[in-house]
Amino acid sequence: MIFLKNRMCTLAVLVIFATLLIFGVGMFKKDFVKKYTDTSTLEQKTLLKSAIFEYLKNNISRLSPEKEVLGGTFYITELIVIDNEHATVFYEDGHNAYAAEILFYLDENERIVVKEFTIIK
Repeated sequence: MIFLKNRMCTLAVLVIFATLLIFGVGMFKKDFVKKYTDTSTLEQKTLLKSAIFEYLKNNISRLSPEKEVLGGTFYITELIVIDNEHATVFYEDGHNAYAAEILFYLDENERIVVKEFTIIK
């Protein structure tokens, strides 16, 4: 009788544990999926990255403290947008490659304004 009672307690504990585990994983997954698949956030990040990329593509020669050499023209090889104010750009002219940290903001007309452009490599 005691054996059966202990077995039922063990079974009850396992059922409760499994339920909590499934519920907990479900809640974690829900938050994780929402955080990383929120369409409006992804769209905003994509639009911001596109706007920064386009701005840099047109202004990288003016912004860079280093100038193109041997007739080369700067082009962007990678852009990493860190947040709504910071980005890192990798660019080169075919002869020399650089990386720069950028501090930027959007003005009242939602145009990119670069406050700081600092070479890091």
